Amino acid sequence: MGIKEEKRKKIMTSEKKFLNMDELSEHVGMSKSFLYKRVCNKTIPFIKLGTRTVFVKEEIDKWVLSGGQMSIELPILQRI
Repeated sequence: MGIKEEKRKKIMTSEKKFLNMDELSEHVGMSKSFLYKRVCNKTIPFIKLGTRTVFVKEEIDKWVLSGGQMSIELPILQRI
């Protein structure tokens, strides 16, 4: 097993709640440039902490399972 595969296995089995860009790239198997474009377009769930961009692992997993679609939950309005 190569170093990259070991690193990926470690990330997949870790119970980390937040991922940085490097960890995210390994976790989802996508290039950092692709992911940075998604952040710029706001088409991936992320959190900005000052200059850092972090990702909630649970939200990313949902995003991947939905085919990369952001889910927008609109409130149900009462009929007048």
